[in-house]
Amino acid sequence: MSIENHRSALAMLLAAKIGEASISQSKLSEILGISKSYVSQLLSGEKQTRHINIETLRAIAAYLKLPVIDCLVLAEVLKQKDFMPGQKDETLTIERALNFVAMSTMAQTIGVTKNELYKIPENAKVLIIKLFETGFDVRLLPTPNNCSYQNSEIPRFTVKENRAK
Repeated sequence: MSIENHRSALAMLLAAKIGEASISQSKLSEILGISKSYVSQLLSGEKQTRHINIETLRAIAAYLKLPVIDCLVLAEVLKQKDFMPGQKDETLTIERALNFVAMSTMAQTIGVTKNELYKIPENAKVLIIKLFETGFDVRLLPTPNNCSYQNSEIPRFTVKENRAK
């Protein structure tokens, strides 16, 4: 297996963002407050993103302008089962949600098909669904009744009412 296969979606997104912004790994290390070698290891896949500490993840989230929770998914710290506790058939639930996303006006406008959505990695599927839920104020995936954490170390989020029916 190549190193490329070990890179998380977060590492790939970070690499794309620094390419787009035309900044060096050295500059990124200053922005994130980590060493140049650590940045290099993250971007190459040598250092797995699921082992990054929460403060570094917060810095990455700020740089990418994403919620920390999204970065936790992209870093493979959170898995699809974390969003569907006790769900018996997670795959079917994901497929139904992806079908809903694929049928949306937005997906049809940009030409995204359900077959294309089915081909992406599982964690990315959940992320796309969660972003769609946030953007369109709908609930496609089941969540626990109480998702608000009291610990200041964990990002706050709340459950929305199901409006997808």
